[in-house]
Amino acid sequence: MLLAACGTDVSPELVVGDAAKGGGVPTVLGADPGAVYWSVGAGTAPKRIAGSALVDLPGEAQDLGTASGPIAQVADHVLFVMGGTILRADVVTPASKVATVTAEAIGESLDTAPIFVWTEGAVVSWGNGNVMNTATLTKVVRCDHIRVTATSIYIAAEGTSERRLLRIDRRTKTVFALSASSTHAASFPGGGASGATYRGRLVGADAIGALWLVEETAAGATSPARAILVSVPEDGEASVLLEHVTGATGFFAVGDALYWQERDALLTAPRAGGTASILGTVPGTAGAIDSDFVYFVDDSAIKRLPLDAL
Repeated sequence: MLLAACGTDVSPELVVGDAAKGGGVPTVLGADPGAVYWSVGAGTAPKRIAGSALVDLPGEAQDLGTASGPIAQVADHVLFVMGGTILRADVVTPASKVATVTAEAIGESLDTAPIFVWTEGAVVSWGNGNVMNTATLTKVVRCDHIRVTATSIYIAAEGTSERRLLRIDRRTKTVFALSASSTHAASFPGGGASGATYRGRLVGADAIGALWLVEETAAGATSPARAILVSVPEDGEASVLLEHVTGATGFFAVGDALYWQERDALLTAPRAGGTASILGTVPGTAGAIDSDFVYFVDDSAIKRLPLDAL
């Protein structure tokens, strides 16, 4: 059951006035207390990567580079692939090379000495430039999303028959097949729908485990109508945290809270699961939640609202 929240009517704060800067569609990649990052582009064409410091608002867009492949915002910087090179940049430091490789998915840990992770086909590689490790995944065509914790590498992988969630133990290099998408059909309220397809999204990972948003698309439909959020621990049985997620766009795990957007409504629930509530409305597509703000795109601008004012 969703409970409507009562918030204060507050105007969004302008973060960057012209995030498109030269044309294109801006998409927020993420934010930290000091900066916000976004990409500009459409479809499969190369995307411009940009960022802006949050010291004085509205800020100025800074071009950080161009990505022809995957992009990942991690803490206070962004990783992206251009040609056969993984680059790392932030609003203070120009783009620098991480590795010369072909990568289809990229990620990075938050360790003091971070490791970088990338995939090509069924091969996962990781290291810090000195010690390198690899693992080959079975029954996998390609990987498209990575989350790295202090002990594990979680990967959303397109298998030969469906999308699966895998975990690699960073210490032993052992690969664990955690979850296939369709195995959670019976966990939907009332059970799975006849003829529906199921697809998981890796939306978070921490010391507890991974968060696997399994979306159901009805037979003949082009987009999912409902979803459940499954908690998949490093060891142990998976459990359903949220049963009634409807057409979610952005989904964010921040500390001990979960946030997601359904149409123009921003909802929240405890990280441990339970009753969800509506925080309020967001007049744009939410792309990041950080430091008690939700960041979103409004036309060509990036704006933010304080969570406690929704």
